[in-house]
Amino acid sequence: METALYSVDDIYNVSKDKAEKMRFEAIKHSFTHHYTESPFYGDYCRDNNVSPEDIKTTEDFKKIPLITDRFFKDYPEPNENPKRFLRWLKAITPLVPNVGHIPANIDDIVSTLHKKGFSPLFSSGSTGTMSFVPYDETTLDRKKYQLIKALYSSGMIGGEGGHNPHSLVIPTFVPNPYKSCMGGIKMLESLEDISDEVWWASDRVITPSFLKEIVGTGESKYSISRNAGKSENENEKNQQAEYMGRIINRLVDIDRTKEKDVIIGSTPGPIYGMLRAMEKEGISVDLHDIGWVIFSGGWENISQIEPKKKVKKVLNIPPARCIGIYAMTEISSVMPSCTDEDSFYYHVPYFTQAFVRSDDGDLSEYGRGRLTFLDPMPTSYPAFLAIGDEGEILPKCPLCKREGQVITKVRRKEGEDAKGCRVALDRIADF
Repeated sequence: METALYSVDDIYNVSKDKAEKMRFEAIKHSFTHHYTESPFYGDYCRDNNVSPEDIKTTEDFKKIPLITDRFFKDYPEPNENPKRFLRWLKAITPLVPNVGHIPANIDDIVSTLHKKGFSPLFSSGSTGTMSFVPYDETTLDRKKYQLIKALYSSGMIGGEGGHNPHSLVIPTFVPNPYKSCMGGIKMLESLEDISDEVWWASDRVITPSFLKEIVGTGESKYSISRNAGKSENENEKNQQAEYMGRIINRLVDIDRTKEKDVIIGSTPGPIYGMLRAMEKEGISVDLHDIGWVIFSGGWENISQIEPKKKVKKVLNIPPARCIGIYAMTEISSVMPSCTDEDSFYYHVPYFTQAFVRSDDGDLSEYGRGRLTFLDPMPTSYPAFLAIGDEGEILPKCPLCKREGQVITKVRRKEGEDAKGCRVALDRIADF
């Protein structure tokens, strides 16, 4: 596994023969690991009469028993029976550390495990039903490393002269990821490895209870509720407006001096809100050659065209430098896009096998259907998943022409919850 991830320069651009060989070895190794080490998954595979000895060629990948992303929502209620919830986690992986005294509720469980170096990453669908995915340090480190390689592959960092952390500013509209185990932001810790000027929107601790409240009720953190007075909500709203103003001033300063590159990162909503605020104030900047925008998160009910047009108009950053990141808590793969005015083309890392699944359950490497992934990188849970998104898989990128699987036209499958982290982050930011 270490060889597959760390031995190649660009995990999104590997020759076909080398990619096929190393992908087979990585997925076979991962399947054997989880078959042997995960009590739940080993039993599940035996119930389906599949063992590692059955995986002899890449065609046999289709035999690997899949779980769905809904599996991570199907657990004993942690506030009612925290002991049973911990047993559920340990049935997925024996890597869950012993906690001694049983925590009283889900917030305490997550906090206690996090202090022991184990991260039960959580996210929430639009209905407020939480997902919990057990990440050990190795799995989390591999995901954070993939984010850095995604930025490198997209041309944001690196190059012939190497990368200088002092030359890059990264303003974000997300809470400090070091303060919580929220799945949609935890990998962003690695941004501080490539820049000495990363901006976090707040230092607020995002707990499972807090996330469930704002998603389940539809309220932003500024909404007036029985738990918060009007003055408190207005104060937080003013703090966010002040934060946005500081980012805008920093962008104006970067445009004036041209001394640093800048990557602006968030879900689409807050970035779009900042651009509208700049238009209202008559502010525009020219970041054409030094600026990038990363859109991370779902695009439910959001045009993929309008935000890129507004970025070009207000920041003078062309669509090709507006990169989408397709990632989710349930798998560790990080998929950066090539981008044009209309679409995102997400590159699958070479060691991950993606399929589209038909309504009849047939798996194909290319075409349109429900997206399915065999992700070999997690050590603490089996990431062989059919997820709630559908999309189209192409054999190479129509923009950069690199070979390897590329996913486009992604949307949430009818009947599935909207992506929880995007919903939650937009409500937390509320720009």
